[in-house]
Amino acid sequence: MDKDLLLLFILICYIFSIILLINKYKYNKNISSIICHDNNKYIFILLLFIVTIAIIIYELKRKDLYSKILIFTLIIFLFLLIYCNENTILHQLFAFLIFILILLFMFRNLFLTKCNIILLISLLLEIILLLFLIIDFYENIFYFEFLYILNFTLYYLYLHFIEKIYGYELT
Repeated sequence: MDKDLLLLFILICYIFSIILLINKYKYNKNISSIICHDNNKYIFILLLFIVTIAIIIYELKRKDLYSKILIFTLIIFLFLLIYCNENTILHQLFAFLIFILILLFMFRNLFLTKCNIILLISLLLEIILLLFLIIDFYENIFYFEFLYILNFTLYYLYLHFIEKIYGYELT
């Protein structure tokens, strides 16, 4: 299957998930309180399962083993996160590890692109957002989480097109 079509499918699933999140926001202080709620959990698990298939196929087409390992681990932790009660330490650990895996993926691919300036700026923004998430952990962090995920999505999307634009051999 063509990587462009796979990425388009991934983005459609992502947009659908975002629409669901926004529709269910209503004063929830974080994304976990939405996706882990019993009324919502199974639709997000289904969406994650569907998009996981596309992401696995997409990532298998990439040449970098470390990126594959980071993304596959991230997906596993996302499933575990949704299944865990959001008020447990285990849930917080999975959330933290997910945020770190995203950063590691971004660092790895920044290195592979020989410090592409757009990816560098995105990574720096991600680090700043993570600091805000840590500082405001017990406050309403929904928007910081949303921006963190959105920035990663834009990073991933740009990474897809970087070979065509700059000639990097990442895929």
